[in-house]
Amino acid sequence: MIKLISTEETHPLRKSVLGENIPNYQYIYKGDDDEKTLHFGWFENETLGGILTAMKTEEKIWQFRGMAVSQSHQAKNIGSQLLQFASNYLKNEAEVIWLNAREKVVNFYLKNGFTAASDFFDIKPIGLHLKMSKLNKENIDFNHKLH
Repeated sequence: MIKLISTEETHPLRKSVLGENIPNYQYIYKGDDDEKTLHFGWFENETLGGILTAMKTEEKIWQFRGMAVSQSHQAKNIGSQLLQFASNYLKNEAEVIWLNAREKVVNFYLKNGFTAASDFFDIKPIGLHLKMSKLNKENIDFNHKLH
């Protein structure tokens, strides 16, 4: 089951999955508590197994970030479910969705409909990232919407 969760509920998975092997990983993100920021959680019974944050960055443009799936729940299509659920949830709000993908998960996002929107760039101390995006509706001038 996927449902909206609080900012604080994202912290343990962000820290353990996204911050693994990264000293002093900053798992609290600027904008987490903004009115238009949404946090989604995937649950198995009462156990939170996956998270995704969606933040409005411009009119009709949203960023997905802080997506993590616990080690025990990986390879079960949970990440794809979170992406699809959040995209559908925002279908009337987001024409373009973008994210910064870590190098090791670029293929996952390609399989889920995202395309490269930049060259690789370094976010220290995490590593190489690729800006990726997708249209959340048909017939939108993509180049006009994404800067």
